[in-house]
Amino acid sequence: MLAIALISGLFPQVPDARAANEVLPPEIAQTMIEIDRAASKQELDQLLGFYADGFSHNDGLTKDSLKTSLRELWARYSQLNYKTQVKSWEQKGNQFIVEAVTKIQGNQKEAKFKPFKLSAELTSKQTYQRKDGKWQISRQDILQETSTLTAGNQPPKVEMRLPDVIGVGRQYSLDAIADTPDYNIMVGAIFTEPVTASGFFKDKTIDLEPLRSGGIYKIGQAPYKEGNFWVSAILVREGGITITGQRLRVSKDEIGEQYKPAPDIGPVRSLIRPSIPRTPSS
Repeated sequence: MLAIALISGLFPQVPDARAANEVLPPEIAQTMIEIDRAASKQELDQLLGFYADGFSHNDGLTKDSLKTSLRELWARYSQLNYKTQVKSWEQKGNQFIVEAVTKIQGNQKEAKFKPFKLSAELTSKQTYQRKDGKWQISRQDILQETSTLTAGNQPPKVEMRLPDVIGVGRQYSLDAIADTPDYNIMVGAIFTEPVTASGFFKDKTIDLEPLRSGGIYKIGQAPYKEGNFWVSAILVREGGITITGQRLRVSKDEIGEQYKPAPDIGPVRSLIRPSIPRTPSS
C-alpha cells in the first residue's frame, strides 16, 4: 500500500477552540497538544506514552505495530506539518470520544529522483481514557481519508471521484480526472487494495498504460466482504507525477453512493475489479 495511507492512524489532532458548540475539556485539549508536540519532534517514546497498552485501530494497528510504522514513516518523510479542527466530541462514562479533521503536508526526505510532496486529509474518531492520572488514546477509527503525492515541476492536478462507502458486491464509478491538455501525452493506472496493518509501506509494481484525454474512467466492483480498501490512481506526464488515493469502506449495511456525476466528455468506462485481500502477516 502507498506509504501515505499510514497517515491515517499515526498523527494526533490538536483541538480547535470549540467542538459541538462547547469548549473541549481542558485536560483532553492539553493532552492533544502534548501529543502534537511529541509527534512534531519525532519523540517516539514520549508519543507512545499517550497510547494505551491495549490500543486498537480499525486498520489492525496495535501499540507495537504503531511504533514500527512510525519509525518507517519518519525515515521517509520530513517536515510533516498538520492542522486539525475538532468536529465534535462527547463523553461516555469515563471516556471522551473526539471526531476531528486533519490536514497534513510534508516532503519526502532525500530521494534518488525528485522527492515527493505529501498532502493528506482525514477524518478520525479517537477514544480517550484516563489511566494513572493520564489521558491516553485507547481506540482510533478512520472515517474518511484522501492523500496525494506529487513530484516534478508541473505534475497533473487530479480529482478523484468515488464514494466513501459502498455496499458489498456493488458497482460504482471510479474516476481520476486530470487537467492535462489534449496535446500532452500521459500514462497512468488505477488499482484497489485492502487496508492492512502489514501493508502500509510495501512497495508495489504497477503497469502504466497510455491514457486518453481527461484521465482514467472505470467502473469499480466492490468485493463480497466488508472491509476498508485503498483506491489509488497514478498519472504521469512530462511535467511530473501525481499519485492520489482515497479510502473506500465496503459495508453490508449500506448501499452507498454508487455513481457520482461523470464528466460530459471522456472515454467510456471499463470494469476494474478489486485485488484479492492480503492476509496480514504475523
